[in-house]
Amino acid sequence: MKPYFIYIDGQQVGPLNFDELRERKINRETLVWMEGKADWQKADTFEELQELFKKIPPPVNVAPILTPPTVEITQTPNYNEHKATGNRMKKVFIGIGLAVLILAGLSAFATYQHDEEIRNQEFEMRIAEQDRQIREQRIAEINKELAESYQTLDKAKAQLHDATAFKLLRTSDERHQQITEAEKVVKSWEEHITVLETELQTLKVQY
Repeated sequence: MKPYFIYIDGQQVGPLNFDELRERKINRETLVWMEGKADWQKADTFEELQELFKKIPPPVNVAPILTPPTVEITQTPNYNEHKATGNRMKKVFIGIGLAVLILAGLSAFATYQHDEEIRNQEFEMRIAEQDRQIREQRIAEINKELAESYQTLDKAKAQLHDATAFKLLRTSDERHQQITEAEKVVKSWEEHITVLETELQTLKVQY
């Protein structure tokens, strides 16, 4: 099985096998990457990781249901009047209970939406930070490669200069062939440097 990489506590951790991943106690929102994936994804999108979450039941979000108090009716000479009053009280309590239930549901939904927005914002911030680190790493790599390429270009130009000199013992055809090959090498390195400089400029503008 291919190793996994996770992004947790602002750091990239890996490679990890499945058992090591289990020990990390990741959640469904943890960002995971493995070879073959184009980008980081939430852990719960990986089918093979689903069993890591089976033992963790989802949160219970059930609004309390208020049971209206019962009114004990004592038969008295005014029984019908008391009965009517009791019915009205029941309706009042039922109405209050339904209102409280609706308010609790709306409050729970608003809280869920707020938490979801916060999670999305945190996820976008993690992705942005990850992109920034990748760009910084690539800029450092390009600068290093440019320095090496400039040195190699200088050597190629020196070889071209030697090839154009008449001090070497060779025929005219050999001299022409050596010059042509040296010019191709110089041009190849110049084109490579141009590509690197263009990429570096693009990364700096994005950064």
